[in-house]
Amino acid sequence: MASNAGSRSARLDHILEHLTSETIAQALDICDQKRSGSKQSRIARLVTAIKCKEISLKEVLSLVYKRDLVTICESLGIKSTGLRDQLETRIARHARIEYYQKKNASYTLSKNKPKKTSFSSKKSDYFINTRIQIDPGIKRQVETLFQSLYDGYNEKTKEIIAKNIEEKINDLNTSNSSWERKLSRYAEILYKILLLTYDSKKELSQRDQRIISASLQYLLAMDDVIPDYEVGIGYLDDAYIINKCIKNISEESFQLFLNILSKSRRK
Repeated sequence: MASNAGSRSARLDHILEHLTSETIAQALDICDQKRSGSKQSRIARLVTAIKCKEISLKEVLSLVYKRDLVTICESLGIKSTGLRDQLETRIARHARIEYYQKKNASYTLSKNKPKKTSFSSKKSDYFINTRIQIDPGIKRQVETLFQSLYDGYNEKTKEIIAKNIEEKINDLNTSNSSWERKLSRYAEILYKILLLTYDSKKELSQRDQRIISASLQYLLAMDDVIPDYEVGIGYLDDAYIINKCIKNISEESFQLFLNILSKSRRK
């Protein structure tokens, strides 16, 4: 009795072992092409696909109904009730495995699905948050110095910025502070906007050019209101000025800022 059970199991393993991994759609298409014009039942096509090793057990699961099992087993030459029961058990077990695999895969995909990056149109959403408030008296001094740089804008300003901006961006980018690294990124974007105007690829208002240039010139000044060498607070006034720059530039310049920012995030 045990030997009969063993032989049935071995035969069942042999049947399942030789099923290939072609999709059921492809298998049925192949069967239809081979027997064009003949009307076959779904079961007959499925049995033919299994016999031709054109469908795997996993693919059988998606089409097999319990009431079909007898017909399929008879077509495959499986007459033993015990062997048929084992095949039904095997299919049921694989069906459960397949179900949980699909469920877990779906969960993993939804869990790891990247979030869509949406860019806000509110300028305030892009302000650098230093988490440290600047004294109102300091702010007035900062704005006074900025205004003098704004009023003193000339061709020499371009040379000063071009000569020193890259070093400043690199220095800030190596900072342990996240907001200082953000300051570096914003400075780089604002400088790119200026370069586009220099190369006549974009037309910005004279006002926007002055605001951006004065902001970058303020960033480059070592002896501004709060000296840059003051650890932890040296760039607070610079971040304040860059925020003011973003707030005060025109909508056209701000959209250009967002476009460059989005491209840098995709890299």
